[in-house]
Amino acid sequence: MDAATITSWMREINVVVRAERDHLVQLDAAIGDGDHGTNMVRGFEAVDLAIKGAVEADGGAPPGKLLILAGRTLVSTVGGASGPLWGSALRSGGRVLGDQPNFGGGQLVEVLAAALASVKDLGTASVGDKTMVARHQDNERLPIHNVVSEVMARLHAQEGYVQSAPGERFGEIGRIIAGDRDLDVLQLVA
Repeated sequence: MDAATITSWMREINVVVRAERDHLVQLDAAIGDGDHGTNMVRGFEAVDLAIKGAVEADGGAPPGKLLILAGRTLVSTVGGASGPLWGSALRSGGRVLGDQPNFGGGQLVEVLAAALASVKDLGTASVGDKTMVARHQDNERLPIHNVVSEVMARLHAQEGYVQSAPGERFGEIGRIIAGDRDLDVLQLVA
């Protein structure tokens, strides 16, 4: 995985957040002021533009730097707690990668673990709280490391995985997650 992978992921998040804006607004309206969907759309549109600008200006930046840029952009454009929480998560993950041009599945696990730790620290959240770090499976908590490791193992077991493009890998991760309720990673961040 490389900078193109991060660019693809941020672009896809922008598309999905935009498509789910009304649903996010509806969920937030039940417990808050109803602006979460609007704020996240604004934030990820800005992330998409910032990453495009960085790629065009520098001829490319390493994946860690792109995650840090995405995090800074979210902090500056998304209101409430979401900007700082998501921004901190992305910046922490980016710091794990540093300036290296590529990263593998093991490092992705480290990135996600750092992101989770930063959210837990900033938000003073613990597993079991009803926050974006909660994950419930048969009354037991499932650590993010186990979820990511399982998804990566399934990907590597599939024929043609190594030859697939970054966007195809991201799509395949989503299909694995969507098709397996025991690996519902989205519940980690919902």
